[in-house]
Amino acid sequence: MGILKLEIELIIFILICIFQTFFAFSRSSKKEPDWIQNYRTIFPDNKYLAQLGTAKTAEEAKTNAVAQIANYLQAKVNANLTTASSIGEKNSKKTEEVSIYENVEILSQVELFSLEFTEPFYKKKKKLWYCVAYINRLDAWNVYKTQIEMAKNIFYNFYNKATTEPEPFLKYSYYKQAWQESKSFLKKLEYGYLIHPKEAGNYNNDKANIALIPSLINESIKNSTMNFIIKGDYGNILETAIKQTFSEEGFIISKNGHYNLSVFVNNNIEGSNPISIYPSITIELLNSNGKIFYTYNYKHQEKTVAYNLETAQKRIFPKIAEILNKGIPEDLHKTFTF
Repeated sequence: MGILKLEIELIIFILICIFQTFFAFSRSSKKEPDWIQNYRTIFPDNKYLAQLGTAKTAEEAKTNAVAQIANYLQAKVNANLTTASSIGEKNSKKTEEVSIYENVEILSQVELFSLEFTEPFYKKKKKLWYCVAYINRLDAWNVYKTQIEMAKNIFYNFYNKATTEPEPFLKYSYYKQAWQESKSFLKKLEYGYLIHPKEAGNYNNDKANIALIPSLINESIKNSTMNFIIKGDYGNILETAIKQTFSEEGFIISKNGHYNLSVFVNNNIEGSNPISIYPSITIELLNSNGKIFYTYNYKHQEKTVAYNLETAQKRIFPKIAEILNKGIPEDLHKTFTF
């Protein structure tokens, strides 16, 4: 049995040697492909996105080639998508800094459409495997274009509403929503430019429309001036807070405003000597025809006790003002997607 085992091991060893010799011979005798010396000639930049990868194994060479394409796309997208615009308001000290794009972390989630590879080639002298990963630009564009069109349609859903809306306040709201959706649209489009610049150039008019939105928002704000009316306040505490809140959202408070911003305060008094109050606030935004575009309601649930109304209001109104300063912007953003 020992001799038989030895013979089997010897046969296995001989077979391994034969296989290794044959494999080495086949690798060395294989003709070097043209793309080894200059892959850019075989895969010209106007038709392909291509990168050469090298490594000690064929699979690693393919992986490195893909990583280089991803790195290239990431660098290009991050370089092009870091832009900021300012929306200035002449009648307000506030300037809203609007970041159109945030850095796009594309490396871990880069979409490589129509990715193909050359057959990996081993260079014996270098002891390295070579492989080119490449993307046919037109093929990739035809796949990716659907995503651009989807983002474009969402953007124009709000943009077209804004351009046809007669009411300045609603026009402002639609432009703000279009502005938000333009981020996704332009990110998709910027990636499309990297895939196929010529085809992506057909969207230049769309980019021009987006570039105009900040000025259109500013114009809508100016036309959305508000005449402020309040009943039931104490010491202008709530008036000051509400005016400040709407001003910080970009609106202009004016005596001859296009809209009426009406605030009604109900103290909901209970008892006497002492009294308890549970103030409630109703805010309404109306146009010149009396149509209500926005309503905000708040009722304070905790009672405030005092021997007279003024003292009770003096105690609780500053706290309510803080609540309104937080609650009104949240409700505006929720209602109008500012």
